[in-house]
Amino acid sequence: MEILVAVAWPYVNGDLHLGHIAGAILPADIFARFNRQIGNDVLMVSGSDFHGTPTIIAAEKLGISPEKFAKKYHKRHLETLNNLGVIYNLYTTTDTDNHKDIVQRLFLDLYKKGYIVKKKTRHYWSEKEKKYLLDRYIEGECPYCHYDGARGDQCDKCGRVLDPTELINPKSKYGDKNLILKEGEDCFLDLPALQKDLIKWLDKHPNVRNWRDNVIKFTSAWLDEGLKQRPITRDLEYGIKLPKGIDIENKEEKVIYVWVEAVTGYWSAAVEWSKRVSGAIKGGENDIIINRYSGQKKSWRDFWLNKSCRHYYFMGKDNIVFHTIIWPSILIGWNKDKEEKMQLAYDVPANAFLNLEGDKMSKSRHWFVDLEYLIKTYGQDLVRYYFTLRMPENKDSNFKWKDFIDSNNNILVANLGNFIHRILSFVNSKFGGKIPEGEITNEVRFEIRDAFNETEQLLEKVKLSEGLQRVFRLVSFANKYFDREKVWKIVEKDKKKSGDILYNCIQIIEALRVLLAPFLPNATKKLTKMLKREDIEWKVDEDNWRFSEVKAGTVLDKVEVLFKKLDTEIAEKEKLKLGKKINI
Repeated sequence: MEILVAVAWPYVNGDLHLGHIAGAILPADIFARFNRQIGNDVLMVSGSDFHGTPTIIAAEKLGISPEKFAKKYHKRHLETLNNLGVIYNLYTTTDTDNHKDIVQRLFLDLYKKGYIVKKKTRHYWSEKEKKYLLDRYIEGECPYCHYDGARGDQCDKCGRVLDPTELINPKSKYGDKNLILKEGEDCFLDLPALQKDLIKWLDKHPNVRNWRDNVIKFTSAWLDEGLKQRPITRDLEYGIKLPKGIDIENKEEKVIYVWVEAVTGYWSAAVEWSKRVSGAIKGGENDIIINRYSGQKKSWRDFWLNKSCRHYYFMGKDNIVFHTIIWPSILIGWNKDKEEKMQLAYDVPANAFLNLEGDKMSKSRHWFVDLEYLIKTYGQDLVRYYFTLRMPENKDSNFKWKDFIDSNNNILVANLGNFIHRILSFVNSKFGGKIPEGEITNEVRFEIRDAFNETEQLLEKVKLSEGLQRVFRLVSFANKYFDREKVWKIVEKDKKKSGDILYNCIQIIEALRVLLAPFLPNATKKLTKMLKREDIEWKVDEDNWRFSEVKAGTVLDKVEVLFKKLDTEIAEKEKLKLGKKINI
């Protein structure tokens, strides 16, 4: 089966943060790794969003061009993704000629079909700055939930996408006391004209009932209210210009709205990947992540025009409607006169928000944890484990330093790491490092079988945190089994029986090695070396999500500690840094 894993494009207005990882990037990577392991043909794409207003604002503060600022942080994003062990087929940018061409082509197609219309609009003008104000430079009261800190583009409290003119008591971040509304002309996406077809698609959708509650809630709220025309162009210097053939006032000053080109990036990235693996595009590998796995098809058409391909979109809950309303509507409009239809979303497993010590993360208040620091200081395995365990799949979750340290010490070290180290050390000391003869018991065999079956079912439904917890139920069984059999007491009296117990424990370790591969690739790699097993390969149509016994007589490689215990006092020391400006 072909699967497209489409990951929300983070703005390059700074470093990647914990919300990016817990909300979209890590879930997508785990899901993609699992599907590759069971033999599916997976294309995972995304990249850095160069053109968002957050990037423009951040660059303006430093007095440099948005492009220069974006390129700097894009490279930092690449470093963080590699350190976290995230493996895209392609991680690119919205600054490529390929992306610009596809965005303009899509825009022009919708315009010619009448799904993009021109309307007179009003925008806030700053006399102080002598320019139109960016949406994010305007704040006020949300007209829907009445949150007083809503931005001109979105309310973070209720999740509504807003127009600045909707805000109650709007004010400018520049300090303008009297905002001026100037009339102009802009292009709008005619969502009402596409609503009937969108509802028809949702009604016939084979998987929509399995969508997460928050996804259904946000989508239903928009449809119940009735879709409205949304602006699709804006006056900005930085962004993708309008294509030829568009007749509109002040055209040279306008760019295509970032939310349109960002979702189009899932298509353009697939095309770029296809061109790169086919050799049509060469060079530039230092500025992207590019991978093709054994047996993968090369054409983007296999992932976009193939009716059997399933599309999964990973993002935070504030981006749900862009992926369940706006992007499907755009694709429905594109498909109207096409013989080959672009595929729409199969699932939109959006995550809720991640808070920090009970409060919303904020760089301006220094209430955040630097992700790169976290990975380099505490290691890839702990970061991936903790944020999978605390993944906000159904409701907002909370990062706590004490919980983070305790998860390492009480679960990774005391449960998983301790079991593995005890067994392998026993084999070394009592059997000369050679796996003893034995026969796997029905009890152990059935526990392993159930762990594989149940974890697979959970991961197929994108229940990743539950999937990880199910794997650790096997860890819990392993420790109980070893403690119950008391091999340390019988090893001198009955070598055969103790060898049989250790043989069974080795088989559990092997099962854990395979089960943990999507979650903890770094630990899995180390375990593969210790057990002298072959690497878990990703080959299309080859199932490597399976258990096979480690043969007796296999000589272990050097045994190393997988996870190291951390001083519990670290939690309080790290917590004290919050709210303070600290250079890391």
